[in-house]
Amino acid sequence: EERSALYDALRSILSLHRSFPDSWGLPHPIPYHLARLMRKLAPEDPVERFGWLFTSHPDLPEGNPRHPRDWEKAVRKARRKAADEVYRAGGLASLLDMAAKVEMPYALGYALAHLKEAAQVEDEVLARYLAGPEGASASFALGFAQARVEAMGPRWALQKLQALGPRWAPAQKARLLVLL
Repeated sequence: EERSALYDALRSILSLHRSFPDSWGLPHPIPYHLARLMRKLAPEDPVERFGWLFTSHPDLPEGNPRHPRDWEKAVRKARRKAADEVYRAGGLASLLDMAAKVEMPYALGYALAHLKEAAQVEDEVLARYLAGPEGASASFALGFAQARVEAMGPRWALQKLQALGPRWAPAQKARLLVLL
């Protein structure tokens, strides 16, 4: 727990230093040493290592871009990289475990939907979790579906409804249609 707390504190300090070098800047070579120490303290478990990224306003250790669009782009890229690493370490089960532990499971599902493996898991995510009770897995599935609709277009959703819809509950169909 102390390691994790130190890792988070170092990440925050580096983010401040790199985001606001004029007011929070640290003298050279301190940031270099802090970054090395942060990497050494990083949790081995990717779920623990990347959970902070799935909060409402994560501070990036490489610094937060000043323009909101640039910041959003950097956060989405970091989230995709994190989702990819968690998926490679433990598959969909690890991502769902992570979804139960993060502030924004929706963002985790959204990140998964942009990975090349998304097509392999989309039927399972939609069928098993989209109409689940309100909670982390349902939010995860909704984020996943939203990103797939954005990337593949409304036709993708309609094809899913035609192919899988006959076996779905009305709530599943409704949640997918709401995204359109």
